[in-house]
Amino acid sequence: MPMNTNDILIQGRHPQTLRALVARRAASGLAALALFAAVAQGQVQVDWVVDTRGVMVAVDAADNAFTADYDQNLGTEITVTKRDVNGNLLWVAEIDQTDSTKWERAQWVAVDSQGAVLVCGTLMSGFSNPVEAASILLKFAADGTPLYRILYESSFDGSSTRKLLLDEADNAYVLGKGPAITKIKKFASNGTPQWTWLDPYGIGLPVNFKFAPGGDMVVTGRALFGSLNGYARVDRQGNSVWGLPGVQSLTVGDAAGDALGNSYLVHGEFVSNGGTVIKKLDPQGALLWEKAYPSSGFRIEVGSDQAAVVSGFPNSNTAGAAFFKVDPAGSLLWSNLDADGPLALLLHAHMLLDASNNAYLAASTLFEMAVCKVRADGTSAWTVTTTGSNSSGLALGNQVGSVFVTGGDTARLVENLPEIGTSYCVGAPNSAGPGASITAYGSTVVANNNVLLAAQGIPPNLAGLFIFAPQQAQVPFGDGFLCLGGTVIRVLPIKAATPQGTIQLALNLQAPPFSGVIVPGSTHNFQSWYRDPQGPGNSTFNLSDARQVVFQ
Repeated sequence: MPMNTNDILIQGRHPQTLRALVARRAASGLAALALFAAVAQGQVQVDWVVDTRGVMVAVDAADNAFTADYDQNLGTEITVTKRDVNGNLLWVAEIDQTDSTKWERAQWVAVDSQGAVLVCGTLMSGFSNPVEAASILLKFAADGTPLYRILYESSFDGSSTRKLLLDEADNAYVLGKGPAITKIKKFASNGTPQWTWLDPYGIGLPVNFKFAPGGDMVVTGRALFGSLNGYARVDRQGNSVWGLPGVQSLTVGDAAGDALGNSYLVHGEFVSNGGTVIKKLDPQGALLWEKAYPSSGFRIEVGSDQAAVVSGFPNSNTAGAAFFKVDPAGSLLWSNLDADGPLALLLHAHMLLDASNNAYLAASTLFEMAVCKVRADGTSAWTVTTTGSNSSGLALGNQVGSVFVTGGDTARLVENLPEIGTSYCVGAPNSAGPGASITAYGSTVVANNNVLLAAQGIPPNLAGLFIFAPQQAQVPFGDGFLCLGGTVIRVLPIKAATPQGTIQLALNLQAPPFSGVIVPGSTHNFQSWYRDPQGPGNSTFNLSDARQVVFQ
């Protein structure tokens, strides 16, 4: 994938700094790669890698992987590729844009609840010195059938797109530039435009936006000239909540929201070799606190524990993957400024937190794609590299330990999580077969906060959830048996089984309902409850077998 000066600046790097790092990497990088590959072996493995490029990757409930790509040639279209969980090619689709003087540049890809894939991109005009002509939104059905191609607001208005979000009703929100101002445009699931938000604050050109837990969007911008970041918050109806332009920063920033409506903004100190600044704003945009921390961080996410995780470089002149975490009051919980060991990763592209608040960073060695994982307690889990030159995005799969990364290639990583606990009781027959079973993976050490539950054999697409209790039992319940005794606690959310009949959930032992209940030395029993209207009995629901886990 092409790399330009703008890409480097978005990572918080100046071109001369990157050139120096490239020279050092060329001299010593291969030895470092060989050394660290041995460290990561056994914890995570590359399940498959294919030479399909992508600007971003998204996965559906069955862990089918969708990527979007483009070629900078006149008359070409955005290409969308779908592969199954094993990497097998299912289809490649595009929609002919018919203009031989233009080409389409892909920007982001997302999958809706029906398995349909949406891509936002930009219609480009010219070849040797192309210009941005207009914004586009594409949608394909789960089988690759084109559903629509929307060109907005006109065929040549100088606008562009940056990122795409989908809500619970499959409405699409597209962040872009239109043409000299940051904007968000909402489309219904059928492609009908709903509203357009135009930045009234002057936050700069669009960098990123995300949904906060309450539904609002937090938006980050960057001035075209000068070292200024800008931030805004917008509700689901397209109304401005607050804005904060003109924040001096030598690095591009980011923003995220917590469950109470507060926003966390990250940017760099406006001094040479400065650290990372976090600002916390209340729901109305008033500053609650502002603190600086060592490192050069420029990405932030808020976990289910309402604590913020920042990733970036160890400092402004040093490559690598650095992370730190702060509590809601801004106190430093932990700092890991060398999460990737000797790899010294560059071109940080995308960070995500999983349900257990482990952090994943997609980056590059300049020769290979890389993903670095840091556990919720700040310890380094693993860093793995694969072919593809540079990473552009990642997605967390629904299957156990599954991570997808794309860039110069597309790959699936599988974490080797050990099975924990012992099974007991019986999963009664259901409409899909002999019955459902539950398995636990990860670590029995509570402090590791690494437990994943997986139920198999559930009727496809039906709703289910997990329950747990301190004691065992075997009482007829529904079409099966309730195998838990004592106080039985539900674990939300309710999830729909995949077409293969599985439900999986990563547990966050640091948050309710587990915090203070699952502690070292305690024993807990887990079971899956699920709907089954066509089951052998008349109860419309059933349960899996059960699994007991002794925690340390």
